[in-house]
Amino acid sequence: MDPVVVAYWLLPIVAFVLFLGAYTYFVYRRLDQRATELSKRREAAIDRESGSVVCPDCGAENDLGYTYCRRCVGELPGGANHRRTGGSPARRGIV
Repeated sequence: MDPVVVAYWLLPIVAFVLFLGAYTYFVYRRLDQRATELSKRREAAIDRESGSVVCPDCGAENDLGYTYCRRCVGELPGGANHRRTGGSPARRGIV
């Protein structure tokens, strides 16, 4: 087989694989940045001195012991049992 012919059909395949690898890298990097930003925002929302938690979704102040926001029923950071119940009541279809 002629090496020039091999290069013509091999070049698009190599370019596609490189593009796919770069795209995957940037997508996962962006998802990791979002997860880091969300965890920082949730940690900053807990104010132990005043005894309140600010909801990351709507901004309402709630007491420290609450698992769900009193205004929007979203999960609060530091909630007691939101992992065990499978999410907020709104996500489970209860509300």
